[in-house]
Amino acid sequence: MKVLLRTPNWIGDCVMMIPALKSLNKNTDYKIDLILRENLLPIFEGFDFINDFIIIPKKMGMKNLIKYSKEIKKRKYDYGLLFTNSFNSALLFKLGGIKEIIGYNRDMRGFLLDK
Repeated sequence: MKVLLRTPNWIGDCVMMIPALKSLNKNTDYKIDLILRENLLPIFEGFDFINDFIIIPKKMGMKNLIKYSKEIKKRKYDYGLLFTNSFNSALLFKLGGIKEIIGYNRDMRGFLLDK
């Protein structure tokens, strides 16, 4: 199974998600990829269980949503976990054709989530 995790945009929040990331790795045989901003990459580069990274720009307008959703669609993810609360993150995963999207029902994005 392939899983894509959308990291938070803040360093402290990324550090706080590390235990969840380690737990996911320990309790599954999923191939885990992260989608994140470039400035956050050093936080996660040392984890050998992270398969790959998708680097996104700070500004995620409609043009970039479409561009990165095509990249996600090519990779054929089974699950998408959102560690963000943004509408755009959920929309990106939905446009990317991720089979099951999991996240918090906030910012009017509940209809884009499966769990």
